[in-house]
Amino acid sequence: MRDPGTSLRGSSEVEVVLIIHEDFDAVLNQLSSLRSIRNYRLEPGPSKTIRDTYFDTPDGRLRKRGTNVRIREIDGAFFISTKWGARRTLKGATLRKEVEVPWSERALRNLIKDLKLEIGGSPWHQFSEATPIESMKTIGLQMTQDRETNREVRNISSWLKPTLVIAELAIDRVTYHIGNHNASIFEVEVEEKAKKSSSVVRDVTKALIHAYQPALQKWSQGKLVTGLAIQRLLETEPVDNLLDHDRLRPEAFIRIDQTVRLWRKSWSRRLVRTLMSRN
Repeated sequence: MRDPGTSLRGSSEVEVVLIIHEDFDAVLNQLSSLRSIRNYRLEPGPSKTIRDTYFDTPDGRLRKRGTNVRIREIDGAFFISTKWGARRTLKGATLRKEVEVPWSERALRNLIKDLKLEIGGSPWHQFSEATPIESMKTIGLQMTQDRETNREVRNISSWLKPTLVIAELAIDRVTYHIGNHNASIFEVEVEEKAKKSSSVVRDVTKALIHAYQPALQKWSQGKLVTGLAIQRLLETEPVDNLLDHDRLRPEAFIRIDQTVRLWRKSWSRRLVRTLMSRN
């Protein structure tokens, strides 16, 4: 959805995420030089620097609902985004709803209404188009993650219709700013861009894994939860166990995956207890 005057509905996105967990530079260089894969063209698009700042209520209500709220900055332009309803497909892709609209007071008011957020006082006299982070804080939300993504884009098309972009391959260097530490990971995302092109996402993903495994593997955790797990591990383990010159060590990915799985088990148990208490 692109119209900030409408209620929260959103569009669906289908994507597969791969993680580079070893031989970072070699794999990145090879991926950057790719211009075709299987029967598809890879056409370089404009590079992007994306700054994402995530927010939640003090009691973590949005996360408990499975809803993510963020401010995104691209080349000085700000957007407010909401994602919810994430689920895994049978083919291993992630399907979720997403709304992203230009940052404005109207968009923020709609967000508060749609998410049924309770705000105290009258924060609107402090609203500023130029300072969205501070404006989010004035309505009582807390920052939960700050990250920067340097993205190389490859538009995927067929040789028969080279101008029709059917999917996108993104090569991401993601840097999480956590306290005094910067923690970088390297991801590859393959995302559907045209209707009924999920098979393209699947074909390209399989070809990439076949060509670059074991350095490149499927990664079932999103950027947000990956960063939260890194933050938790940095609070409980020596930094040198996790980072090498601000890059995540290969063995740290196992710890991240274990941490997230433990969280999900805990959330599932709490949900069961809540449902049982209502009977």
